[in-house]
Amino acid sequence: MEAPRPLRTDAGGSRLAWAGPALIAAAGWVCYSGSLHVPLLMDDDRSIARNASLRHLWPPGSVLAPPPFSGVSGRPVLNLSFALNYAVGGLDVFSYHAVNLALHVLAGLTLAGIVRRTLRVESAALLGFAAGLLWTVHPLQTQSVTYISERAEVLAGLFYLLALYAFIRGRRALSVVACLLGMATKESTVTAPFLIFAYDAVFVAGGPAAAWRARRGYYLALAGTWLALAALMLGFARRSVGFRQGVGPLDYALTEGGAILRYLRLALWPRPLIFDYGPALTAGTAAWAAGAVVLVLVAAAAWSLRRSPRAGFLALAFFVLLAPSSSFVPVVLQPVAENRMYLPLAAVIVGLLLAARRLLGRGLPWFVAAAALAAIAATRARNSDYRDPLSLWSDTVRKRPGNYRAWDSLGDALAHAGRRAEAIDRFHQALALAPDAARIHYNVAKALNDEGRTGEAVAEYRAAVRLDPGYAEARVNLATALAKEERWPEAREQLRAAARLEPGDGRIRSELGVIELAEGQLAAAREDLAAALRLDPSDAEAHLQLGNALGMGGELPAAVAQWSEALRLRPNDPVSHNNLATALLQLGQAPEALAHYREAVRLRPDYQQARANLADLEARLGAAGR
Repeated sequence: MEAPRPLRTDAGGSRLAWAGPALIAAAGWVCYSGSLHVPLLMDDDRSIARNASLRHLWPPGSVLAPPPFSGVSGRPVLNLSFALNYAVGGLDVFSYHAVNLALHVLAGLTLAGIVRRTLRVESAALLGFAAGLLWTVHPLQTQSVTYISERAEVLAGLFYLLALYAFIRGRRALSVVACLLGMATKESTVTAPFLIFAYDAVFVAGGPAAAWRARRGYYLALAGTWLALAALMLGFARRSVGFRQGVGPLDYALTEGGAILRYLRLALWPRPLIFDYGPALTAGTAAWAAGAVVLVLVAAAAWSLRRSPRAGFLALAFFVLLAPSSSFVPVVLQPVAENRMYLPLAAVIVGLLLAARRLLGRGLPWFVAAAALAAIAATRARNSDYRDPLSLWSDTVRKRPGNYRAWDSLGDALAHAGRRAEAIDRFHQALALAPDAARIHYNVAKALNDEGRTGEAVAEYRAAVRLDPGYAEARVNLATALAKEERWPEAREQLRAAARLEPGDGRIRSELGVIELAEGQLAAAREDLAAALRLDPSDAEAHLQLGNALGMGGELPAAVAQWSEALRLRPNDPVSHNNLATALLQLGQAPEALAHYREAVRLRPDYQQARANLADLEARLGAAGR
């Protein structure tokens, strides 16, 4: 295949070949270096913090089969990337953000290469560099890069661009592999085979029929990646997407008309940027008018593709890239989201650069420099909103006051900051907008429980479970609240239901074991605690409680082993020191027991049981010494 190449008359091309990538990488670092410690947000909780499949890289079965109803469901490559981060630094967010940034810069460099090798003009190298730079630093990209869960967009975007770039370079096998990896990262890669075929028809082969005749086998291989995507979606991907979610395709399409026009405006003037638009759909005359405008734009794109295929390709690419999420297939929980412009933004930027080149001529470099500096400043300012959840959700509520999810998340941020009274007020504002939202009842219950209002918390947890019987976390917390009131059978019932919902969550089995231990069901407690440790051997609390169960059953050596492991994992736990000391004393190891009693008292000076045990042992050893 003869790939399109730029003319070799670009005087600055050789300098940009080595300086351009460094400048793009440096600009990306300037934009995002201040956001490398942004905490976990929204979907990060389920996709990362509570995703048990990340805990172990081997065997790979669990890593490549991420949990359902989460941002990683049906996306094994994305889940694997998070698992590698977890292996490096656990839940320390720095490595996650660093990887997001590195992937984004690589995507920007790939875009620069695509543009440079596609345009047959004198300034191809400059245009390629400018496209990669402006796309990398554009403020509209902040959600995709700074919000860790949106690595799905960044990584899939990188694979999408690599698939096209590899085709341009004549590396068809690599192109197919990149496309396959993209399919296993995010479903939006579904359009890649079609867009690569369109690129071939416009820029290489001279028409669709010629492209098919020249590379039929390659396109069949690309189409084969759809089979992998279908298998992942049918077998693993369970999310609130599709036609059986209570939202009609027409209602969703009307909302998307306005969303597409918003995206275009934000590409040109990125204010205001909103982290979460909420799940509300739009309707009425304005929605129909926006839909009509979008249909006119689509028709114009089709017309330009016939009259001027190279210019029309950019318009085609914009709509094709948006089609999976912004057409008529409902994405119920997130009908509008800025991260969807991650790749479509490239088509807008390249089009603007080509227009600027025609208008400005030799003034193009100054335009690029000014636009890049303005974009960098705006991106850094936008990233400052992400510095903590309280700042981000306050900003979101201010810009989107009708979004109940934003009020709920603001309440959650206030609760984590210890401002529980304010948090409960925000939760009630969210409930006024969405009284049947199970998560809001759950968050109200957590805040009430932290305030010591256990009875009210139980009622709210029950409301959450009634509204969403599959809400495992609500059942776990309801069980914990019931246990405070020593309502053991009810607590046990809730935990068993949660364990059926989340069989891979060791924490639930651990909590169930604790309840059974409190009831005196030693055999059942040992079984559930051992199961919890098989799921997560690093659970120090489960080791402690299993030691307690074994100790109560008289199995002291086994109990000592569990408490010792608990202390290895959590060295500053006074309870493990106290319990281990008591067992060692019974096994005749008084000096070792004395050291652990002393450590328990040092770690918690008000630990009365450990103080009494220490005083008694010191008295006995003193008497023996006399």
